[in-house]
Amino acid sequence: SKPLMLRFKFEDFESYPHAPNDFTLSEKVTDEDGHVWQLSVYPAGTTGTEHTDPDKIGLYLYLRGASVNASISLIVRDSVGNIQSYVTDDEITTYGERDQERDQDRGIGFGDILNRSEIINESNSILLDGALIVDAEVQIEKEQTFVQTANPLAKNMLQFFEDEKNIDVSFMIEGTLISAHKLILNMNAPILFDFCEKHEEGTPLIINDTSLVVFRVILRYIYGGEASEAISLLKLDNTKDKDASKERTKMGRDLIDATDRYGIIGLKLAIETALVKNYVMNMNNVVDWLLFADAKNCPLLKEYATNFFVVVVRDVLKSDASEKLKQSPKLISELMLAASSTPNDYFDDTSKMSVNSLRKKLHKKGLDVDGPKEMLVNRLETSNKRQRVV
Repeated sequence: SKPLMLRFKFEDFESYPHAPNDFTLSEKVTDEDGHVWQLSVYPAGTTGTEHTDPDKIGLYLYLRGASVNASISLIVRDSVGNIQSYVTDDEITTYGERDQERDQDRGIGFGDILNRSEIINESNSILLDGALIVDAEVQIEKEQTFVQTANPLAKNMLQFFEDEKNIDVSFMIEGTLISAHKLILNMNAPILFDFCEKHEEGTPLIINDTSLVVFRVILRYIYGGEASEAISLLKLDNTKDKDASKERTKMGRDLIDATDRYGIIGLKLAIETALVKNYVMNMNNVVDWLLFADAKNCPLLKEYATNFFVVVVRDVLKSDASEKLKQSPKLISELMLAASSTPNDYFDDTSKMSVNSLRKKLHKKGLDVDGPKEMLVNRLETSNKRQRVV
Protein backbone atom coordinates (compact mmCIF):
# COMPACT_ATOMS: atom_id res chain seq x y z
CA SER A 1 0.00 0.00 0.00
CA LYS A 2 1.14 3.53 -0.73
CA PRO A 3 1.96 5.87 2.17
CA LEU A 4 -0.11 9.04 2.46
CA MET A 5 0.84 12.52 3.61
CA LEU A 6 -2.06 14.55 5.07
CA ARG A 7 -1.71 18.22 5.99
CA PHE A 8 -3.66 19.90 8.81
CA LYS A 9 -3.72 23.62 9.51
CA PHE A 10 -4.76 25.26 12.77
CA GLU A 11 -5.47 28.92 11.98
CA ASP A 12 -4.87 31.56 14.68
CA PHE A 13 -3.40 28.91 16.99
CA GLU A 14 -2.48 31.32 19.78
CA SER A 15 -6.15 32.23 20.33
CA TYR A 16 -7.25 28.65 21.04
CA PRO A 17 -8.51 27.86 24.58
CA HIS A 18 -5.57 26.39 26.45
CA ALA A 19 -6.71 25.02 29.78
CA PRO A 20 -5.92 21.31 30.32
CA ASN A 21 -8.22 19.14 28.18
CA ASP A 22 -9.26 22.06 25.97
CA PHE A 23 -9.03 21.02 22.34
CA THR A 24 -9.71 22.31 18.85
CA LEU A 25 -10.46 20.19 15.78
CA SER A 26 -8.91 20.84 12.38
CA GLU A 27 -10.83 20.96 9.12
CA LYS A 28 -11.58 17.51 7.73
CA VAL A 29 -9.09 16.13 5.17
CA THR A 30 -10.08 13.45 2.65
CA ASP A 31 -7.40 11.07 1.32
CA GLU A 32 -7.27 9.52 -2.17
CA ASP A 33 -9.27 6.48 -1.01
CA GLY A 34 -12.10 8.66 0.31
CA HIS A 35 -11.22 8.29 4.00
CA VAL A 36 -12.03 11.39 6.04
CA TRP A 37 -9.44 12.36 8.67
CA GLN A 38 -9.43 15.02 11.37
CA LEU A 39 -6.74 16.11 13.82
CA SER A 40 -7.33 17.57 17.27
CA VAL A 41 -4.86 19.76 19.12
CA TYR A 42 -4.76 20.08 22.91
CA PRO A 43 -2.79 23.32 23.51
CA ALA A 44 -2.35 22.50 27.24
CA GLY A 45 -2.27 18.72 27.00
CA THR A 46 -4.66 16.24 28.58
CA THR A 47 -5.22 15.17 32.17
CA GLY A 48 -5.79 11.59 33.17
CA THR A 49 -2.88 10.37 31.03
CA GLU A 50 0.88 10.36 31.38
CA HIS A 51 0.94 13.60 29.37
CA THR A 52 0.34 16.12 32.16
CA ASP A 53 2.72 19.00 31.37
CA PRO A 54 0.34 21.98 30.85
CA ASP A 55 2.80 23.62 28.45
CA LYS A 56 3.00 20.59 26.16
CA ILE A 57 0.55 20.29 23.30
CA GLY A 58 -1.11 16.99 22.36
CA LEU A 59 -2.16 15.86 18.88
CA TYR A 60 -4.71 13.12 18.20
CA LEU A 61 -5.81 11.77 14.82
CA TYR A 62 -9.38 10.64 14.05
CA LEU A 63 -10.86 8.68 11.14
CA ARG A 64 -14.50 9.52 10.51
CA GLY A 65 -17.11 7.04 9.28
CA ALA A 66 -14.76 4.15 8.53
CA SER A 67 -12.23 1.82 10.13
CA VAL A 68 -8.71 0.95 8.95
CA ASN A 69 -5.52 -0.50 10.40
CA ALA A 70 -2.66 1.94 10.04
CA SER A 71 0.51 3.36 11.54
CA ILE A 72 1.11 7.10 11.73
CA SER A 73 3.82 9.68 12.19
CA LEU A 74 3.06 13.33 13.05
CA ILE A 75 5.30 16.18 11.89
CA VAL A 76 5.11 19.73 13.25
CA ARG A 77 6.72 22.21 10.86
CA ASP A 78 7.84 25.80 11.21
CA SER A 79 6.89 28.66 8.91
CA VAL A 80 9.43 27.67 6.23
CA GLY A 81 8.63 23.96 6.32
CA ASN A 82 11.45 22.70 8.54
CA ILE A 83 10.64 19.91 11.01
CA GLN A 84 10.28 21.02 14.63
CA SER A 85 8.93 17.71 15.94
CA TYR A 86 8.70 14.23 14.42
CA VAL A 87 6.90 11.51 16.42
CA THR A 88 6.15 8.07 15.06
CA ASP A 89 4.30 4.94 16.09
CA ASP A 90 5.62 1.75 14.51
CA GLU A 91 2.64 -0.23 15.79
CA ILE A 92 -0.30 -1.00 13.50
CA THR A 93 -3.40 0.48 15.19
CA THR A 94 -7.10 0.44 14.31
CA TYR A 95 -8.41 3.92 13.45
CA GLY A 96 -12.11 4.79 13.33
CA GLU A 97 -13.18 2.76 16.38
CA ARG A 98 -15.95 4.22 18.55
CA ASP A 99 -15.47 4.94 22.24
CA GLN A 100 -18.67 3.21 23.39
CA GLU A 101 -18.55 4.73 26.87
CA ARG A 102 -18.39 8.30 25.52
CA ASP A 103 -20.27 7.52 22.27
CA GLN A 104 -17.66 9.27 20.15
CA ASP A 105 -14.81 8.45 17.78
CA ARG A 106 -11.59 7.44 19.50
CA GLY A 107 -8.58 9.61 18.68
CA ILE A 108 -5.09 8.11 18.62
CA GLY A 109 -1.95 10.18 18.82
CA PHE A 110 0.70 11.69 21.01
CA GLY A 111 1.04 14.04 23.96
CA ASP A 112 4.09 16.08 24.98
CA ILE A 113 4.82 17.11 21.39
CA LEU A 114 6.15 20.66 21.80
CA ASN A 115 5.88 23.48 24.33
CA ARG A 116 3.02 25.84 23.51
CA SER A 117 5.17 28.73 24.73
CA GLU A 118 7.82 27.85 22.13
CA ILE A 119 5.23 27.58 19.37
CA ILE A 120 3.70 31.01 19.94
CA ASN A 121 7.09 32.70 20.48
CA GLU A 122 7.51 34.77 17.31
CA SER A 123 11.30 34.52 17.45
CA ASN A 124 11.03 30.77 16.79
CA SER A 125 9.07 31.37 13.54
CA ILE A 126 7.03 28.20 13.98
CA LEU A 127 3.58 29.62 13.18
CA LEU A 128 2.85 30.47 9.55
CA ASP A 129 0.77 33.64 9.54
CA GLY A 130 -0.49 32.55 12.94
CA ALA A 131 -1.28 28.98 11.83
CA LEU A 132 0.21 25.76 13.22
CA ILE A 133 1.06 23.32 10.41
CA VAL A 134 1.00 19.57 11.15
CA ASP A 135 1.59 16.79 8.61
CA ALA A 136 0.51 13.19 9.20
CA GLU A 137 2.27 10.31 7.46
CA VAL A 138 -0.30 7.50 7.28
CA GLN A 139 0.52 3.95 6.18
CA ILE A 140 -2.72 1.98 5.80
CA GLU A 141 -2.62 -1.79 6.03
CA LYS A 142 -4.33 -3.25 2.95
CA GLU A 143 -4.98 -6.83 1.99
CA GLN A 144 -2.80 -7.76 -1.00
CA THR A 145 -1.76 -10.99 -2.62
CA PHE A 146 1.90 -11.56 -3.41
CA VAL A 147 3.57 -14.19 -5.54
CA GLN A 148 5.06 -17.09 -3.58
CA THR A 149 7.03 -19.56 -5.66
CA ALA A 150 6.49 -23.27 -4.90
CA ASN A 151 9.10 -25.11 -2.82
CA PRO A 152 10.91 -27.69 -5.05
CA LEU A 153 10.91 -30.41 -2.36
CA ALA A 154 8.08 -32.55 -3.79
CA LYS A 155 9.82 -33.14 -7.13
CA ASN A 156 13.45 -33.22 -6.03
CA MET A 157 13.24 -35.40 -2.94
CA LEU A 158 12.03 -38.30 -5.12
CA GLN A 159 15.23 -38.04 -7.16
CA PHE A 160 17.25 -37.92 -3.93
CA PHE A 161 15.42 -40.98 -2.60
CA GLU A 162 16.25 -43.08 -5.69
CA ASP A 163 19.89 -41.94 -5.78
CA GLU A 164 20.59 -42.95 -2.13
CA LYS A 165 23.83 -40.97 -1.81
CA ASN A 166 25.20 -40.21 1.64
CA ILE A 167 26.38 -36.86 3.02
CA ASP A 168 29.30 -35.73 0.90
CA VAL A 169 29.93 -32.04 1.67
CA SER A 170 30.33 -29.99 4.85
CA PHE A 171 30.48 -26.32 5.87
CA MET A 172 32.30 -24.70 8.80
CA ILE A 173 30.48 -21.64 10.18
CA GLU A 174 31.29 -19.89 13.44
CA GLY A 175 33.09 -23.02 14.66
CA THR A 176 30.13 -25.29 13.85
CA LEU A 177 30.23 -28.05 11.21
CA ILE A 178 27.12 -28.45 9.04
CA SER A 179 26.84 -31.31 6.53
CA ALA A 180 24.77 -31.60 3.36
CA HIS A 181 24.31 -33.52 0.10
CA LYS A 182 25.78 -32.20 -3.14
CA LEU A 183 22.86 -33.68 -5.07
CA ILE A 184 20.31 -31.59 -3.17
CA LEU A 185 22.50 -28.49 -3.48
CA ASN A 186 22.90 -29.11 -7.19
CA MET A 187 19.12 -29.25 -7.68
CA ASN A 188 17.97 -26.50 -5.32
CA ALA A 189 21.01 -24.26 -4.76
CA PRO A 190 23.28 -24.48 -7.84
CA ILE A 191 25.38 -21.46 -6.89
CA LEU A 192 26.17 -22.97 -3.48
CA PHE A 193 26.86 -26.28 -5.23
CA ASP A 194 29.41 -24.57 -7.51
CA PHE A 195 31.23 -23.24 -4.42
CA CYS A 196 31.49 -26.83 -3.15
CA GLU A 197 32.70 -28.18 -6.48
CA LYS A 198 35.54 -25.65 -6.58
CA HIS A 199 36.58 -26.47 -3.02
CA GLU A 200 39.07 -29.16 -2.04
CA GLU A 201 37.16 -32.41 -1.58
CA GLY A 202 37.11 -33.88 1.92
CA THR A 203 37.66 -30.60 3.78
CA PRO A 204 34.90 -28.34 5.15
CA LEU A 205 34.06 -25.24 3.13
CA ILE A 206 34.54 -22.26 5.47
CA ILE A 207 31.68 -19.71 5.36
CA ASN A 208 32.69 -16.26 6.66
CA ASP A 209 30.10 -13.97 5.07
CA THR A 210 26.92 -15.51 6.53
CA SER A 211 25.90 -16.11 10.15
CA LEU A 212 25.25 -19.62 11.44
CA VAL A 213 21.54 -18.97 12.10
CA VAL A 214 20.98 -17.55 8.60
CA PHE A 215 22.93 -20.30 6.83
CA ARG A 216 21.12 -23.00 8.79
CA VAL A 217 17.66 -21.68 7.92
CA ILE A 218 18.69 -21.38 4.26
CA LEU A 219 19.81 -25.02 4.21
CA ARG A 220 16.51 -26.06 5.82
CA TYR A 221 14.66 -24.27 3.02
CA ILE A 222 16.84 -25.98 0.38
CA TYR A 223 15.83 -29.32 1.87
CA GLY A 224 12.13 -28.47 1.78
CA GLY A 225 11.59 -26.28 4.85
CA GLU A 226 8.99 -23.53 4.77
CA ALA A 227 9.86 -19.88 4.17
CA SER A 228 8.00 -19.12 7.41
CA GLU A 229 11.00 -20.50 9.33
CA ALA A 230 13.20 -17.73 7.95
CA ILE A 231 10.46 -15.10 8.27
CA SER A 232 10.09 -15.97 11.97
CA LEU A 233 13.67 -14.71 12.48
CA LEU A 234 12.40 -11.22 11.63
CA LYS A 235 10.24 -11.20 14.81
CA LEU A 236 7.45 -9.37 13.00
CA ASP A 237 5.08 -9.87 15.94
CA ASN A 238 7.19 -7.54 18.11
CA THR A 239 6.56 -4.03 16.74
CA LYS A 240 6.89 -1.98 19.94
CA ASP A 241 10.48 -2.82 20.96
CA LYS A 242 12.92 -0.44 19.22
CA ASP A 243 15.83 -2.85 19.77
CA ALA A 244 13.78 -5.59 18.13
CA SER A 245 13.11 -3.23 15.22
CA LYS A 246 16.85 -2.73 14.69
CA GLU A 247 17.46 -6.48 14.91
CA ARG A 248 14.62 -7.07 12.43
CA THR A 249 16.19 -4.65 9.96
CA LYS A 250 19.62 -6.30 10.28
CA MET A 251 18.19 -9.82 10.03
CA GLY A 252 16.10 -8.89 7.00
CA ARG A 253 19.14 -7.54 5.19
CA ASP A 254 21.30 -10.51 6.22
CA LEU A 255 18.70 -12.96 4.90
CA ILE A 256 18.26 -11.13 1.59
CA ASP A 257 22.04 -10.72 1.21
CA ALA A 258 22.65 -14.46 1.77
CA THR A 259 19.76 -15.70 -0.37
CA ASP A 260 20.85 -13.35 -3.16
CA ARG A 261 24.47 -14.55 -2.89
CA TYR A 262 23.54 -18.24 -3.02
CA GLY A 263 20.71 -17.86 -5.56
CA ILE A 264 17.91 -19.06 -3.23
CA ILE A 265 15.31 -17.01 -5.11
CA GLY A 266 12.11 -18.40 -3.58
CA LEU A 267 13.25 -17.58 -0.06
CA LYS A 268 14.60 -14.20 -1.12
CA LEU A 269 11.19 -13.22 -2.54
CA ALA A 270 9.44 -14.45 0.61
CA ILE A 271 11.67 -12.30 2.87
CA GLU A 272 11.26 -9.28 0.58
CA THR A 273 7.47 -9.68 0.63
CA ALA A 274 7.39 -10.03 4.43
CA LEU A 275 9.38 -6.82 4.86
CA VAL A 276 7.10 -4.87 2.51
CA LYS A 277 3.91 -6.20 4.13
CA ASN A 278 5.09 -5.15 7.60
CA TYR A 279 6.07 -1.52 6.94
CA VAL A 280 9.78 -1.35 7.64
CA MET A 281 10.11 2.19 6.22
CA ASN A 282 10.43 5.49 8.01
CA MET A 283 11.95 8.82 7.13
CA ASN A 284 15.23 7.94 8.83
CA ASN A 285 15.90 4.65 7.02
CA VAL A 286 14.19 4.97 3.62
CA VAL A 287 17.42 5.98 1.81
CA ASP A 288 19.31 3.00 3.26
CA TRP A 289 16.52 0.67 2.14
CA LEU A 290 16.50 2.23 -1.35
CA LEU A 291 20.23 1.69 -1.79
CA PHE A 292 20.05 -1.85 -0.37
CA ALA A 293 17.05 -2.91 -2.48
CA ASP A 294 18.66 -1.49 -5.61
CA ALA A 295 21.94 -3.29 -4.94
CA LYS A 296 20.29 -6.65 -4.19
CA ASN A 297 17.75 -6.63 -7.05
CA CYS A 298 14.70 -6.44 -4.77
CA PRO A 299 12.23 -4.53 -7.00
CA LEU A 300 9.21 -4.97 -4.69
CA LEU A 301 11.13 -3.53 -1.74
CA LYS A 302 12.59 -0.80 -3.95
CA GLU A 303 9.14 0.11 -5.28
CA TYR A 304 7.74 0.47 -1.77
CA ALA A 305 10.77 2.49 -0.63
CA THR A 306 10.41 4.71 -3.71
CA ASN A 307 6.73 5.38 -2.96
CA PHE A 308 7.62 6.26 0.63
CA PHE A 309 10.51 8.47 -0.51
CA VAL A 310 8.23 10.45 -2.82
CA VAL A 311 5.96 11.25 0.13
CA VAL A 312 8.79 12.47 2.39
CA VAL A 313 11.23 13.65 -0.31
CA ARG A 314 11.40 17.24 0.94
CA ASP A 315 12.43 16.22 4.45
CA VAL A 316 14.84 13.50 3.32
CA LEU A 317 16.67 15.88 1.01
CA LYS A 318 17.23 18.22 3.97
CA SER A 319 18.67 15.42 6.08
CA ASP A 320 22.14 13.87 6.16
CA ALA A 321 20.73 10.79 4.45
CA SER A 322 20.57 12.67 1.14
CA GLU A 323 24.37 12.48 0.89
CA LYS A 324 24.12 8.69 0.63
CA LEU A 325 22.06 8.99 -2.55
CA LYS A 326 25.09 10.42 -4.35
CA GLN A 327 26.46 6.86 -4.37
CA SER A 328 23.99 6.01 -7.16
CA PRO A 329 23.30 8.65 -9.87
CA LYS A 330 21.05 6.09 -11.61
CA LEU A 331 18.89 5.75 -8.50
CA ILE A 332 18.67 9.56 -8.18
CA SER A 333 17.35 9.73 -11.76
CA GLU A 334 14.75 7.07 -11.02
CA LEU A 335 13.60 8.87 -7.88
CA MET A 336 13.32 12.19 -9.72
CA LEU A 337 11.18 10.51 -12.38
CA ALA A 338 8.97 8.89 -9.73
CA ALA A 339 8.54 12.19 -7.88
CA SER A 340 7.53 14.05 -11.04
CA SER A 341 5.15 11.43 -12.49
CA THR A 342 1.43 11.06 -11.83
CA PRO A 343 -0.24 7.77 -10.88
CA ASN A 344 -3.02 8.05 -13.48
CA ASP A 345 -3.74 5.99 -16.60
CA TYR A 346 -0.96 4.04 -18.37
CA PHE A 347 -2.74 0.79 -17.58
CA ASP A 348 -1.71 -0.66 -20.96
CA ASP A 349 1.92 0.33 -20.47
CA THR A 350 3.81 -2.65 -19.05
CA SER A 351 6.53 -0.40 -17.62
CA LYS A 352 3.95 1.35 -15.41
CA MET A 353 2.75 -1.89 -13.81
CA SER A 354 3.62 -2.54 -10.17
CA VAL A 355 6.28 -5.12 -9.37
CA ASN A 356 3.65 -7.32 -7.73
CA SER A 357 1.49 -7.25 -10.90
CA LEU A 358 4.48 -8.05 -13.09
CA ARG A 359 5.44 -10.99 -10.89
CA LYS A 360 1.87 -12.33 -10.92
CA LYS A 361 1.72 -12.29 -14.73
CA LEU A 362 5.19 -13.84 -15.10
CA HIS A 363 4.42 -16.51 -12.51
CA LYS A 364 1.18 -17.37 -14.32
CA LYS A 365 3.16 -17.83 -17.55
CA GLY A 366 5.70 -20.04 -15.78
CA LEU A 367 8.48 -17.47 -16.22
CA ASP A 368 11.22 -16.34 -13.82
CA VAL A 369 10.02 -13.69 -11.32
CA ASP A 370 13.46 -12.65 -10.04
CA GLY A 371 15.48 -9.61 -11.12
CA PRO A 372 15.14 -5.80 -11.21
CA LYS A 373 11.93 -4.27 -12.50
CA GLU A 374 13.42 -3.44 -15.91
CA MET A 375 14.21 -7.13 -16.40
CA LEU A 376 10.70 -8.18 -15.34
CA VAL A 377 9.15 -5.71 -17.81
CA ASN A 378 11.38 -6.91 -20.66
CA ARG A 379 10.66 -10.56 -19.84
CA LEU A 380 6.88 -10.00 -19.90
CA GLU A 381 6.94 -7.86 -23.07
CA THR A 382 9.06 -10.48 -24.87
CA SER A 383 6.59 -13.19 -23.86
CA ASN A 384 3.62 -11.11 -25.02
CA LYS A 385 5.25 -10.48 -28.40
CA ARG A 386 5.86 -14.20 -28.89
CA GLN A 387 2.19 -14.92 -28.13
CA ARG A 388 1.06 -12.34 -30.71
CA VAL A 389 3.32 -13.83 -33.38
CA VAL A 390 1.97 -17.33 -32.76
